[in-house]
Amino acid sequence: DCSRVAPEIEASPLPDELNAYRKYFKKYVSIFGIPIIAEGGVQDWKLEHAGHVMAQYLDYDGDGKVNNEEVLNKIHRTRGLILMFVHPG
Repeated sequence: DCSRVAPEIEASPLPDELNAYRKYFKKYVSIFGIPIIAEGGVQDWKLEHAGHVMAQYLDYDGDGKVNNEEVLNKIHRTRGLILMFVHPG
């Protein structure tokens, strides 16, 4: 269950389940099962920082568990993800 354990945040190549995004995005982190995907030119530390921000948003007391399961479930149900670009706009 991805909502029960605080995530280890390290940029990785896109997994097969995100193959549809591979043409434009090359790496990702997964935060409680929510992908943050980035273009290849995005520095790993920026992607990992975004992951830490998302983890703090979902686990604001830092105990390693999502504080509001309803929020996490809604994001999962709607297949939510975050995209990161080298140059916004």
